[in-house]
Amino acid sequence: MSNDIKPIEKIRDDLNNLATVIENLAYAEPPKLELRNRELSGDHIHGGKITKFSSTGIKDESSRLVVRVNDDGILTDFIDVDTLVGDTKVEGNLHVGGEITATKLHVQELSADIRQERTTPLEFVADEVNSIYGKGYSGRAKSIQDNLCIVLILIVSLLQKL
Repeated sequence: MSNDIKPIEKIRDDLNNLATVIENLAYAEPPKLELRNRELSGDHIHGGKITKFSSTGIKDESSRLVVRVNDDGILTDFIDVDTLVGDTKVEGNLHVGGEITATKLHVQELSADIRQERTTPLEFVADEVNSIYGKGYSGRAKSIQDNLCIVLILIVSLLQKL
């Protein structure tokens, strides 16, 4: 048994060979993953970031986080949209930095510093059921003379229409 390697030496050699193989695997570059079209699905992705994403109807051109989606809904700071379709409900305050154009406006309470402009004269029209009483101008002047002037102006205006 002089030429034979002792069992303990054989084990040592095998362990050294195994260590060398493990070390080579640890420092080797991983093989490149080759995916053909349509082989990658959402089931393969968990976490991480997909950049320059696009699909039919979606194109990601952002260089920073703009939209966050969680169980409460979609969160974003800015929305640029041409048309909101359907009934839309706003919870909380709505601040408008421009004009509001509406076909019809219903409010429960209005607090405003108002300036009204008209393109036609303001008319109070009576019909068979309703008179014009209580539909006209109501104002408080500082003196009786001011009140009389206002009343005379209104009377002259009404007489001109007759």
